[in-house]
Amino acid sequence: MKRFIILLVVFFVIIANKANAMEVVDLLGRHVSINHKVSRIVAIGPGTLRLICYMDLANKVVNIENIEKKSTAPYMIANPHLLKLPVIGQGGPNSSINTEKI
Repeated sequence: MKRFIILLVVFFVIIANKANAMEVVDLLGRHVSINHKVSRIVAIGPGTLRLICYMDLANKVVNIENIEKKSTAPYMIANPHLLKLPVIGQGGPNSSINTEKI
């Protein structure tokens, strides 16, 4: 699971820093073509928001999970604006998100 989260974060970082079309291959070998510059990130899953904040991309996050609002982790203290973002689900292990809110 950690490997998937790290790959997902790297995927978004690469996309967020490119203005031109690019192609990314995921862990299952699927090819995904991105034709637009990505300027918004939704951090889904345990530890993802922490990694996004550590990469100084917290200003691109547009939704968070409810469990993050209860966190006293250093990355949340350093980025208090994240607490005001809309919630997309409970968060934590074995929880689902509301994809329509995304």
